[in-house]
Amino acid sequence: MHHYFADQQDLTLDDIFAQIYEAARTTTSTTRTSTTFVDQLKDMQKMEEFQVDPPERCRVKYRYVLHLYSGIKREDDLHTHLLQAGKQNGITLFPIFIDIILSETKGNLLDRESQTFWLSLSKQGAIHFVYGGPPCETWSVSRWRFYDTGEGPAPLRSGDEIYEEIWGWKTLRLRDIQQILCSNALLLFMLTIFVTQMISGGGALMEHPARPGYRQGRQPPSVWLLPIVQFLLKCRQVRMIHISQGYWQHCHRSQQRSWLRHHERMDSSFWSGSTSTE
Repeated sequence: MHHYFADQQDLTLDDIFAQIYEAARTTTSTTRTSTTFVDQLKDMQKMEEFQVDPPERCRVKYRYVLHLYSGIKREDDLHTHLLQAGKQNGITLFPIFIDIILSETKGNLLDRESQTFWLSLSKQGAIHFVYGGPPCETWSVSRWRFYDTGEGPAPLRSGDEIYEEIWGWKTLRLRDIQQILCSNALLLFMLTIFVTQMISGGGALMEHPARPGYRQGRQPPSVWLLPIVQFLLKCRQVRMIHISQGYWQHCHRSQQRSWLRHHERMDSSFWSGSTSTE
């Protein structure tokens, strides 16, 4: 933002304040010998008058929204709705899609430098909101159909033991170990940036399949069983939202999702379609 004097160009607001301060300081030093209020007014009139043009229009403020594990842009996706939201109170939401297929550097959330980059921005308060659904193929309850039919991918985790086996069976094939390690790393990054958003006062939302019921007398794995998630749910501003996608005309009407969200200023009406909370 710039203002202008009649005889000077390109003075910033700081320059103006400096000149005003200097004029006031000089005037104060000369008025110390004045004995009457009238004399002080005469001294103040000696200050150099200046003309200030109307302030220029303030620049648009952006609020950056990260969509982790986004994949490519699709019709009617989050990016589309954020752009359609338009500018509200001078603020524009600026969506940023993060995925390795979009960028092999900043989009590779398995890379330590990339993780450090986004976490650093989050801790500085530069990110308004983070949304992400970590890959769930190793967590899917569909794998437990293997015990019924012997077909399809076998389970790689168990929800019966939440400190070890929930992170992966002790005995797995090499390719399964690689898949487990990738899934675990992406989930832990999501939880880490969720925490940094809490610390910096931003918002965050993590989506994942709802906790399944027992199968063959055993508990399938679920991220909602993890101790770190249970701990976060004890925080005052963290809530779990349970949504039946069928109510939102999703193609898989029986599928249910749970959402872990944090945002101090989020309007509760946003969640009017949810079926339950904690």
